Amino acid sequence: MGVTLFFVLSGFVLTVTYGNVMAKPRMVDIWNYAVARAARVMPLYWLVLALVAVVWLFFGPGATTGGLWWHFLAIQAWTGDLKLAYSWNGPGWSVGVELFLYAMFPLLVLLTGVLNSTRKVVILAVFVVISMATLVVIFHLNGNDALPMSDPASAHRWIYRSPLLRLGDFTLGICGALIYSRERDRINLVKAAPWVAAAMAMLILGLMATPQLLDSSSASYDLAFAVPGAVLILSLALAPHRGIARFLGSFVLVALGELSYAFYLIHAPVGGQFQLLGISPNGFTPVSVTVVILALLFLVALSWLLHVAFERPARIFLRKRFSISTTRPRSQSATEG
Repeated sequence: MGVTLFFVLSGFVLTVTYGNVMAKPRMVDIWNYAVARAARVMPLYWLVLALVAVVWLFFGPGATTGGLWWHFLAIQAWTGDLKLAYSWNGPGWSVGVELFLYAMFPLLVLLTGVLNSTRKVVILAVFVVISMATLVVIFHLNGNDALPMSDPASAHRWIYRSPLLRLGDFTLGICGALIYSRERDRINLVKAAPWVAAAMAMLILGLMATPQLLDSSSASYDLAFAVPGAVLILSLALAPHRGIARFLGSFVLVALGELSYAFYLIHAPVGGQFQLLGISPNGFTPVSVTVVILALLFLVALSWLLHVAFERPARIFLRKRFSISTTRPRSQSATEG
């Protein structure tokens, strides 16, 4: 659910931030966009990958560098080899997907730029959902659901890990941002938004707790969470100071959000060490709950250190060093993206 929601959110945020600029882009705009995106994700990605590689090569039994260059180039999501895709730092596969979506964004903005009404944007979103649903049905009928995740023909490989098929999530986010930019002053929508957001949040939680859906089904890999996720994000944006949006905008959660990328990159290689040490939670007991809390606190502290000491300074340095000055006005969100 998390990565699906993130890909939708990514399309939404990028459109709000860069949509106007990319509607009629100059080469300098595309360059600065590429610099900003690379500076946002790659320095910390490479640092964590390097740390994992050093630890593994020095302490791993029979360790080799096999497949490391796939991860260095962040193209591991394109392979059908599950072991290769999830080796080194497993969560990194989604960074490769995100880079592909970043690359496709300028083209998608140009293509959606012809949609000069909310009605046409909604039609596009419906078309995207129908296309995603069609793939789910095809994969289910062909038995791809039943294939193990390691099978290159499995639904997991194509619907969950494939950068190409994640374009559906990303496009839904773009559609949501286009609707937001055109309808955010409609009083009726703003009033209804908190209730819709609450309903979508409850729906997502309900879907997460549905065993039949989570039993390696094509729908659970993407579609089931992408659609309510897109509606949820749009609703939160329409009424940012009401309902659950107000809670999500609290100081603590915003601060945790700043650390979330670092947390995501280290949660598997660092958090996994608690299991290797033999103190993995084993049932809902006081000891296991304590272990989980201590592990989370340690991960948050380490994430904060990486963010403050490396991620943020590296991003600022690279953008200042490689961005080209332009006189075109930029929105506040663009300066912070």
